[in-house]
Amino acid sequence: MLVTLDDMKEHLRIEQDDTTQDNEIKRALMTAENAVRTHIDDGQNGDSVFTSSDEALVEKGKCVIMMLAADLFENRESETVGTMVETKAFKMLIDQLKNY
Repeated sequence: MLVTLDDMKEHLRIEQDDTTQDNEIKRALMTAENAVRTHIDDGQNGDSVFTSSDEALVEKGKCVIMMLAADLFENRESETVGTMVETKAFKMLIDQLKNY
């Protein structure tokens, strides 16, 4: 995984020693990473963000994964108050990953 559980807990502002939601966080992370892989895969370089030595590219990938995983984690119930929104930042970053 590109993003660690500790990184994601920090992003969600969850204490590292609080393990009560670790399974849900891991599930959101795996789903987000798969979604990013699927979105950027053009049959030629879809995994480049996951194998690149370009630190800036890898950080963009981590940011996109954490943004998506946070949405999935916060809206994990079948009925939620809010809905997932594709923010301008997410759209810009995911498009840059696809066009790498």
